[in-house]
Amino acid sequence: MRIEDELRGALDVAAPPTSTRLEDVLARGRREIGFRRARIAGGALAAVLVVAVGVLAWPFGVRSGSDPVNWARANQEPVQQADPPRDSRACRDNSNPPPLLSQGGESLVPAQTDVWLDLTRSMLPRERVTSRPGGYELVRVFTVDVGDLSSVRFTRTRFDGYTPTAAADRALWVTGGCTPPRRTTGTDGTVYQLYDAAPTGQALLVFRPDGRSLRMEQVSVSSVAGSLPLTEADFVELGAAVAEVL
Repeated sequence: MRIEDELRGALDVAAPPTSTRLEDVLARGRREIGFRRARIAGGALAAVLVVAVGVLAWPFGVRSGSDPVNWARANQEPVQQADPPRDSRACRDNSNPPPLLSQGGESLVPAQTDVWLDLTRSMLPRERVTSRPGGYELVRVFTVDVGDLSSVRFTRTRFDGYTPTAAADRALWVTGGCTPPRRTTGTDGTVYQLYDAAPTGQALLVFRPDGRSLRMEQVSVSSVAGSLPLTEADFVELGAAVAEVL
């Protein structure tokens, strides 16, 4: 018996294999490559998810804070006429009347509205979010139902001949509200105009530099405060995401 065998027997250690096969080395190599690829893929997926969440959260790069509560009230330019003008007589009777809803804009097709529906679902993962069926080619107001009592409405228009700020000035009172809306401007020049909420509804208008405009409304059939489906921050986030894909 060789001295190496005697020593191993004394240490009670199993002898290693007498030879290493090429197949064993290749198999271990393939397993290690597979593990590395899985780690890399997992890291890349996590990075993509972080970026995607960031884009959905605040894709428009506001200049002065993302919380719409901090947005300043819009001041209408003296030379700019609002259309329609503020109804001062009605405002004397009710300083916060129910908002007037949009009656429509450009015709919409499923290629647009399907994306808007998916974005709404992503903002309300715990709610039952459904679209109203039929006649998409004739739809000018796309309505997404949230549960049984609430909905989110989308319309798309153009404002050729005006800057985004001038178009926003003209739209100061389109909802019939009595208080100037809050406004912010994105780093790309897009103007976001948020109207004060009433128990039954709230509106957000977005004016892009390319002349495209989005009007989005959240509506509740309940008159109880807090019954709207989205918080103001979530409402603005959704509007910003939809405005990216007008």
